Amino acid sequence: MKRKIALFQSKYGYVTREPQEEAYTSAVRISEYIEIDFPMLNEVETIGSKITALEKAIDEIKNTAKQQVSELQVKKQELLALTANASANG
Repeated sequence: MKRKIALFQSKYGYVTREPQEEAYTSAVRISEYIEIDFPMLNEVETIGSKITALEKAIDEIKNTAKQQVSELQVKKQELLALTANASANG
């Protein structure tokens, strides 16, 4: 697979970007673009890595959802406490 890339420098170090990504990065291009022919791995060899990446994404989504549910439950309990307080005082 051929790709045209250039070297960019950011506050985190050096990265490569394709031409269409240049407008969307705060990193500064410090080289000319060159075309590189990347030898591709056999797809069977990459399946394990792809599955691991998907599992990580699933775990991150689950953790975010659990946190959001917990926050909503706290807000609900606060409202219920206000309702109970209003009924007792009123």
